[in-house]
Amino acid sequence: MVPGGSGRRGLAGRRQSGNIRERLERDGYFDAEVEYATSTNEVTLKNGHQGTEEVITYRVERGDRHNLLGIEITGNHYFSIRSAAAAA
Repeated sequence: MVPGGSGRRGLAGRRQSGNIRERLERDGYFDAEVEYATSTNEVTLKNGHQGTEEVITYRVERGDRHNLLGIEITGNHYFSIRSAAAAA
């Protein structure tokens, strides 16, 4: 799939694919791939007027899930162990 659209069209697809990828990374899927394609269709609305709809289709491959086993800080100790533990 190749990202479709240009300008404002396709912006929603790019933004949402980034959101999906970020969510998967938070859940441990650091190798996730998110792609999307867009298509535009002519539609007739209930009131009889013509309009268009944009359909965004996402393809998501999560990959393997990874678990963080620990963090080791070496070298310059800008952060104290206590503040690093509180951030985790």
